[in-house]
Amino acid sequence: MSIAELPQAPRIPSTSAETSHLKVSVDVDAAFATAEDAMQKSMALMTAGCDIQDCVPDLARFFQAQGEILIAVIQEKSEDALNKKNKKSKKTEDEFISLMRSKKLVQLETDLKELLIYTGNGVIYEEMVRRRSAIVEEFQKGRIEEFRELELEKIAQIRSKSKLKRQIADSITLLIGGGVIIALIYGIGSMLWVASIR
Repeated sequence: MSIAELPQAPRIPSTSAETSHLKVSVDVDAAFATAEDAMQKSMALMTAGCDIQDCVPDLARFFQAQGEILIAVIQEKSEDALNKKNKKSKKTEDEFISLMRSKKLVQLETDLKELLIYTGNGVIYEEMVRRRSAIVEEFQKGRIEEFRELELEKIAQIRSKSKLKRQIADSITLLIGGGVIIALIYGIGSMLWVASIR
């Protein structure tokens, strides 16, 4: 099987409008289960002596699920960075589960790599890794654009607030200055009126 015949991984949206739904759709538990299931199926087929073409759909599912997990990790880190004030520390149990899952995924990928290289299909492994990296890289570019947009929005909000403060300060200055001028005119007028009566 040539690299061109490998199934294409689904496109991960890169713009902020397209990525906003990913926060809900990337379920790490489901992605991990998919990756584990796909790997078990493909390993069983390869060890049973089946052709690599029979395993490619499961391999693609494994790398797609692994990419989704990486995207979820990126989202979690970026959300933590955005919400530093409201940051809640993860429970130790959640951290342990995440650690064990990542170790399991690394072990599954290592086993797959060894098996593909042993069977002479190392090119397929390399192409799958490239595709997974492309998916994550495309997502990260979208996140960078999203962060830039957020920063521009923050700058615009700060400018509008400072402009509003300046306008309020100018209005107060005009009111106070106008009041002082009116008081002076009234005072001078009163003094002239009193002087004219005498």
